Amino acid sequence: MKRETTPAKITDKIMELCSSAVPGAAPFYIPVEAAGWGLMNECFPNVQRMVQEHGGQQVNGWAVWQ
Repeated sequence: MKRETTPAKITDKIMELCSSAVPGAAPFYIPVEAAGWGLMNECFPNVQRMVQEHGGQQVNGWAVWQ
């Protein structure tokens, strides 16, 4: 069974999908590094803690998997 993962490249189909969600926006890759204390599948609490400890702000978006 194939596993969902980050696409190797941004294809025309991915561009079409992203444009339908947010007209005029372009998808891009964001490097991700897991925090040792992060909880699996708990993105929002993990981000809250990161912001509390390091500053900044939460920015919402979409992860595109294929």
